[in-house]
Amino acid sequence: MPNQLRFLIVVVVALLVAATFTFPLWRVPPEFETISDELPGLSAALQADFDDLPRAIQTIYRLMARENPSMAQLMVEARLRPPDPLNEEMPDISNAQEVRSGRFQPLTLTEEERRADPDAELPPYNALFAADGDLFVYAYPDDRYLFRIEEFIITNGPDLVLILSNTQKPLSADQFGRDYIEIAPLRSNIGNMNYELRDININDYRSLVIYDRRYNMIYAFAPLG
Repeated sequence: MPNQLRFLIVVVVALLVAATFTFPLWRVPPEFETISDELPGLSAALQADFDDLPRAIQTIYRLMARENPSMAQLMVEARLRPPDPLNEEMPDISNAQEVRSGRFQPLTLTEEERRADPDAELPPYNALFAADGDLFVYAYPDDRYLFRIEEFIITNGPDLVLILSNTQKPLSADQFGRDYIEIAPLRSNIGNMNYELRDININDYRSLVIYDRRYNMIYAFAPLG
């Protein structure tokens, strides 16, 4: 073999060996997908408020924006809307009887519930919602029912309504029950409120649900005990 060819082979082999051992230094770094800090459609003022939310909540909204930008924008705008508390006086209940009560809470699944129904799943954006407050149901002699909500607070939404459900813990609108009743729009996400219904059998119903009609999401529920 000519010396010139032998030298060329040695050089090529040396380069290959060097390339093998230095690969981590010269390889092109992979491109990792990043999530933008800004949420499309928000004003500068709301973007600043959005940045103050917990990072985990921000991330969920950003992931939502990838699939449905307008939904993410409207839900964030509703959430960040300045609070407008409503404090309605307690009506006269001197001739009424308390027949049900409950406490508002976000949807959760206990270990026992998961074992009883392995297919049960919480809604995909459930972690965005928080709620608290007391519910009292009073029955009047004239077949009226007063739904009294006290010390209430909930994550605000675009189109929240009150649903009286046949199910104690519906995980979706499909589980509201055959005879569910849409009582009224939620008048405020903070405060004390009164709602009335007539001519119902309260024993047929097991929870009061806060539901967003626009995006078909359950924000919270109060089981009727």
